Amino acid sequence: MRRPREITAAAMVALTGSFLFLIFGLLLGGYLGTTLYSLSKQYPGTDINKSADTSIPNLIHILFTVSAVFAVLGIIGAFTASALLRMRPWARRAFIGWCIGSTFACLLGLFYPGSRSEYGINPTLILVPMLVLFPVNAWWLLLFFRPEIRAQFAPPGAQLRTISLDFSRFRARGFLSLAVAGILAAAVGAWLFWFGSPMREIERTRSALAAANAWHSHTIRFDPTNLAAEPETFDKDAACPSYLRTIQSGRDSRGEPAIFDSMIYRGHAYGHRDGQWIVSGGQRADVSAEGSIPILECEQGPIGTDPTSLPIPTILENGNARKGALREVEGEWCRDYEIVVATPHDPAEREFHFTLCINEADHLPRQTRRNPPGYAQELATTYTHWRTEAAPELPADFHP
Repeated sequence: MRRPREITAAAMVALTGSFLFLIFGLLLGGYLGTTLYSLSKQYPGTDINKSADTSIPNLIHILFTVSAVFAVLGIIGAFTASALLRMRPWARRAFIGWCIGSTFACLLGLFYPGSRSEYGINPTLILVPMLVLFPVNAWWLLLFFRPEIRAQFAPPGAQLRTISLDFSRFRARGFLSLAVAGILAAAVGAWLFWFGSPMREIERTRSALAAANAWHSHTIRFDPTNLAAEPETFDKDAACPSYLRTIQSGRDSRGEPAIFDSMIYRGHAYGHRDGQWIVSGGQRADVSAEGSIPILECEQGPIGTDPTSLPIPTILENGNARKGALREVEGEWCRDYEIVVATPHDPAEREFHFTLCINEADHLPRQTRRNPPGYAQELATTYTHWRTEAAPELPADFHP
């Protein structure tokens, strides 16, 4: 029995794809193995599985699994393609199963909310292969369901079912091109939908916060028990990783209006008293040695460090976002995103609601707002002076 040219072409495409899968799996596994070996030589006695950050060993195990899966798929694909060249009936069924399974796997990975997980899949890594995979899958399905192709894979003497999928009319001039163009348009549309989705913008904000080293924030808090009282304000200037100054306006222990000026510099905490900076504990400022007090905002940015918001990783893992309107904050335009994060362990608030206003040019936040339970007035924090240079502007009367 003479093998059709279309079957030969399909097998060659499958062999090429299998080779690429195998090479990718081997390269990824080799890279991980080499990296771990270099770390063991550089830091003898270090066990990566006992890292304080549990996400590191988990991520390594996931990547090794991905490497093994790609290598195995490459080997299986090459074996199946060689069987297709020999016109084995099971090879045809295996190709049909691959077309259906890989299509559903891509769609599941694309629409499953993995961006909320610590190990979520970046949809770009799925959308780009889809531009090649979907047209090939469509071609193979049309090919292997053609009655004459089915007949050539049938065992000798076997009777084909009278009910079959006849795709012969799909071979009309221009129809296949139109189908491929439709699939590509759907993939591009899905990518554009994801690119402009609220959670994707939150991901961009996380990356922008990781690159920013300095900022100013202004927070207004109201006393829910006394609506007539003047609100407290907190002004913070941060220059990571060494400097955080907080100026708070409120009332002292006697109920009188007061200004509280404090600072963390090089791991030491200071307070401004009687015209001079005093180290916590009553000593005058001496910054000749590094301290151990961390600036928590430096780890993931200021979002989530006050009552008006939650940290960005928490939003991505457990939250939902809805795009709102553009508005102006401190002379700059930003877009509101209504954030809802489930907090089932908080008896007072099962869901944490707040608004995050993000500048669409640099993807950095400009304001967070929320109404906590029991508060009649909205709390707000405004962010300005974002910078990537972390040289702190020390107070004039502070002399390190």
